[in-house]
Amino acid sequence: MNLTSKEKRNLKSQANRLKPEVLIGKAGLTDGIVETSLNSLKTKELLKVKILDSCEVGKTEIAERLSGHLKAEVIQILGNIILFYKKLPDTDR
Repeated sequence: MNLTSKEKRNLKSQANRLKPEVLIGKAGLTDGIVETSLNSLKTKELLKVKILDSCEVGKTEIAERLSGHLKAEVIQILGNIILFYKKLPDTDR
């Protein structure tokens, strides 16, 4: 899924009003966090994740690993916030 810079800019502007739905702390990336993130992306296209200061894993590593689990694209890493995008499946059938 390759998004253009214009599409990414649009997604970033939509995400400005979102609050982080998933917080990653000292335990790092757990199965529960992956499951919560997957459930969130079943109903929404954008997911905002916050990495807490207590997390010992780097934000880039978490972004790569979580995007692999979610099959979602990392739109932005800004500070301790990671923004993921996954297109919702078409339900017009």
